[in-house]
Amino acid sequence: MAAKEKEDPLGPLKEAIARELGLWEKVQERGWGSLSAAETGRLGGLLYHRARLGVRPPGDPPQSRNRMAK
Repeated sequence: MAAKEKEDPLGPLKEAIARELGLWEKVQERGWGSLSAAETGRLGGLLYHRARLGVRPPGDPPQSRNRMAK
């Protein structure tokens, strides 16, 4: 039985940042493991910064600020 890949909740944001940095083609061709330490650090730093600020990836629907609302 094949192992299921876990869905990365930050995947769309990670992809958007990789596209902005011009790394997306490299990731598609060779995978995330092909990025250098400098490229990974740059991507990770921007990912952390944007996630902390609550920046949503393009095309992602806005979420309610009220966490109790359903």
